[in-house]
Amino acid sequence: MEGLLYAFPKATKRTLKKTPLVLALRDRVAQQRRVAAYLLSERRIHFSEDGIFRRYPELDA
Repeated sequence: MEGLLYAFPKATKRTLKKTPLVLALRDRVAQQRRVAAYLLSERRIHFSEDGIFRRYPELDA
């Protein structure tokens, strides 16, 4: 989900408004102790324009 929010922010946010339980699940998973530790760690690879997930404004309708 994070990759979709990065690559297609408009379309993803619009879709998540229609599926609030998906967003709630993402939040619950992120709060799990080990997942939260990973998300705050240096091991987490952040999104960038050089990685697999890039922003695609021309496709983000």
